[in-house]
Amino acid sequence: MPSPYDHLTSAEELLNDARQLLKEGRLRAAGIHSQIALAFLEAAGARERIIPDPLSVPTARAEPLPEWCGQCDGPDLSLRWVQVTQPGEKCIRMAKCPTCHPASLQRKVP
Repeated sequence: MPSPYDHLTSAEELLNDARQLLKEGRLRAAGIHSQIALAFLEAAGARERIIPDPLSVPTARAEPLPEWCGQCDGPDLSLRWVQVTQPGEKCIRMAKCPTCHPASLQRKVP
């Protein structure tokens, strides 16, 4: 849905066009442009009255990162991965470190 600012910008453009049309002597076209601009101005006012500004969303407090365990690739969050091999599999894959990656499902919270 267009914001009141979008309506006001459209009205301003239409009024500039109407001004140019008046200079050219095209009175009927200038009148039509100004009427449409008025409709945009009224729409901006109505939009402002009907739909209030969005409520402010409180910022979520991020928990501090757990201490790096020293067993995974690095202390940076993007490096907290370990190599694992599932029983019955031959390939090695990467998984979030169960000890210190904050998004690991297996991480033990103290």
